Amino acid sequence: MFLQQVECIGKIEEERITMIDFDAVENIVILDIDMNDYPKFCDAYIESCDINGVPADEEQIDAINQNGSFVNQQVMEHWCGD
Repeated sequence: MFLQQVECIGKIEEERITMIDFDAVENIVILDIDMNDYPKFCDAYIESCDINGVPADEEQIDAINQNGSFVNQQVMEHWCGD
């Protein structure tokens, strides 16, 4: 987790930036896979996962779900098998 200072109308605020090593994400639980959404699966999302063997917190899961390509890839792997 990195902290970045951002100047906002004359005052300094801290903004949290979550860096995810997507190669370290494992034990992924995906919800709302709707086959009618194939191939986009726009409703699917990652409910939980581990990063380097440690359960991801809510902020990390939110950051992972922001990467639509990664989520879509995980849905396809889950649906089709590895």
